[in-house]
Amino acid sequence: MRLLPHLLTFCLLAQAGAQVVAQEKKAVPTLSLKLESAKKSIPSGTAPLLRLTVENVGRADERILKPRRDLQDTYYDLVITDKQGKVLSLPRAISDPGPVGEADYLALKPGMKTTFEFSSCAVAVERLPPGKYQAQIRFWQEPYKSHTTAVMSPATTFTVEK
Repeated sequence: MRLLPHLLTFCLLAQAGAQVVAQEKKAVPTLSLKLESAKKSIPSGTAPLLRLTVENVGRADERILKPRRDLQDTYYDLVITDKQGKVLSLPRAISDPGPVGEADYLALKPGMKTTFEFSSCAVAVERLPPGKYQAQIRFWQEPYKSHTTAVMSPATTFTVEK
């Protein structure tokens, strides 16, 4: 009779462990992101030219949104941090993404990659004072899934000069 509570606990822990393993299997990324700044230094009052490369490292085709101007500000969101790693709260233009259709997607076959250039964005990066900064893109692959599915690109650095 004393074994019953232990057996029940063991079964519950085994089930929870199986769920964690299943979740970890789902969490394997199929897209690899790389962000680069075209120039390491930019003049004050300008925005950096950023290049985001998205590569399908999975085994199945993946769909990503093309960064159409109105979609870019929501689904390819620029995040700027200072040299201490603090996310900056910069002025932002109002940007409402329009409807998304099949023509707004690009299919990436396994091993395929594509690069997008971003030279303007809703965030007022041209207002940054001289200094060293990091940029990242918060990439939201599928607009019909929760915004919590968005992932951050690796950071790239740039310097704003006087």
